[in-house]
Amino acid sequence: SSDVFTNTSISTVMRCEGVRQCSLHLQVNTHLQLKKHIQGIYMCTVSAAMMEQCRLLSFSRSQKEKMVDHQVNIQDNCLEVGIGQDVYITLQTWPQFCNVAHSRAYHVPAGKIDYEVDLERKELHISVSDMLEDRDYHVRLCHKDYICAGTGAHVLLKKDNPVKNITLKYTKPVPCLCIEGWSVMTDASRVRVCPFKNRVEELWSGITFDPVEETISWEASCQVNAVISLCELQEQGMCQQLANSSQKYVKGMVTFKAVDPHPRLCMKFVTEAGTWIKCPFTGGNFPG
Repeated sequence: SSDVFTNTSISTVMRCEGVRQCSLHLQVNTHLQLKKHIQGIYMCTVSAAMMEQCRLLSFSRSQKEKMVDHQVNIQDNCLEVGIGQDVYITLQTWPQFCNVAHSRAYHVPAGKIDYEVDLERKELHISVSDMLEDRDYHVRLCHKDYICAGTGAHVLLKKDNPVKNITLKYTKPVPCLCIEGWSVMTDASRVRVCPFKNRVEELWSGITFDPVEETISWEASCQVNAVISLCELQEQGMCQQLANSSQKYVKGMVTFKAVDPHPRLCMKFVTEAGTWIKCPFTGGNFPG
């Protein structure tokens, strides 16, 4: 019968063997209409990142004698899962009969981050939902590279605080500036959203000129692969590249020496995403 398993609920629980040896497990609750031929139940989980895990919960003879033809409440929390995983859970009787099974998908909470940008105040208004109920939650701003390096803006959301809204200030709205969140636990997976990921234009600001050394310099706020050169702005809006001025950029500072400041002297940035031209001396400005 398809109603062998009823009132099934799935959640998560933290199990700890020591102070720091904690791991996340599924908490499965179900009601089973126990028949005399049912010796136990199989409980299996499978996900894209893990092999199938199965447990057999068997009933002793004395238990069966007391509970046969009654509804039995079964609880189990021995199947380990990871934060943010999508798992598929199947409950089956043992031995199996008539293909009776109860299956459902479950998403292990990892924390969902929503945000609003206040460009004038340079603030990010952040709200967190879908986080583990029994864990505090870190939220910070970071610059994404091979790792996400913190900018210093960091808040710990307490699990018992019903308000999960915070405001963090940023300096520049660059593409690699991200909001990162994770539960307070060992090896917690991290949720990351980058509000300004499409604002590549912001990378080309920050050109400086040293009139004493006669050098013009630029350094990216984010890692970017680009070819940078000096060029002379033409009347038609084209920028004629100066000979032997091309430099390939990955990180660090790019410097051009023996520069004579001129309103039509510009820097050209070429990436896979496009080409940008910045003219720091337009209008007699001398960035320092």
